[in-house]
Amino acid sequence: MQGFRIIELPVVWAEQLPDKLGATLPEVAECLSGLQPIAKTSFGCCGDAAIYSAIRAAGRKQVVLCGIEAHVCVWQTAAVLLNDGYQVYLAADAVSSRAALNREIAFRRMVASGVHLTCVEMSLFELMVDAKHPKFRDVTRLLK
Repeated sequence: MQGFRIIELPVVWAEQLPDKLGATLPEVAECLSGLQPIAKTSFGCCGDAAIYSAIRAAGRKQVVLCGIEAHVCVWQTAAVLLNDGYQVYLAADAVSSRAALNREIAFRRMVASGVHLTCVEMSLFELMVDAKHPKFRDVTRLLK
């Protein structure tokens, strides 16, 4: 998330029932300073009007997903975004589930449905395209 923020891409921060399940871990929330989490009850982010509105307001047709649980919240978000014409990228190293099997099945299903499997570093370099990108040094410093 820090890398995406460095290259000035919009980031939408969602939390599933933070009052019951707990808020985002402090070390993750720190990367999102200046942003406000949007609490949701729907499993997929697109089931919440405020979150989906924020995604649409970004004006992009490509979305990189990260988060938990891969087989529930991430999958349901990806399914709606795909259905609505978005190109969906799954940052595999930033997505998980409590059980490895659930994660694996979710990844397989998402890829079979048209989600593009990627990783954070691959996404960042793909978005920057060239070492001449004005934020290249900042991103590489973060990744080391």
